[in-house]
Amino acid sequence: MGVSIGLIVGFFIGVVSSLFAISLCVASDERENFYTDTDDDK
Repeated sequence: MGVSIGLIVGFFIGVVSSLFAISLCVASDERENFYTDTDDDK
């Protein structure tokens, strides 16, 4: 029982960390696009 709980917790942590990394990448991409758009307007 303890092993299965450990696997579930480890899997949950892996999914959360991957989603967090993806959200960070998307946020950085949007930030770069925003800066490039403002530079183009200038």
